[in-house]
Amino acid sequence: HESIHCQQWNGQNNTLLSNALAEGTADFLAARILQINLDHPNDYGPMHECELWKEFEQKMNSTDASEWLYNTSLNEKRPADLGYFMGRRICAA
Repeated sequence: HESIHCQQWNGQNNTLLSNALAEGTADFLAARILQINLDHPNDYGPMHECELWKEFEQKMNSTDASEWLYNTSLNEKRPADLGYFMGRRICAA
């Protein structure tokens, strides 16, 4: 994951979408190379994908990633770092 970040273009903006894409791409490529499933054992993302997309779409142009990235979420109803999941899904598409 981190070695992939070294290859990414560093001119991204600071929106949630841009950061989720950077993290999700690094996760996606690392998972493909290592042939692992990053959604297991936490299947929250796939199980709640529809509702996550609705929320993500509303916030993706914001620079506030606190509910999505870098383990900063204080939301006790769902796991932190779901922005990585969203970025992986975009990259996979």
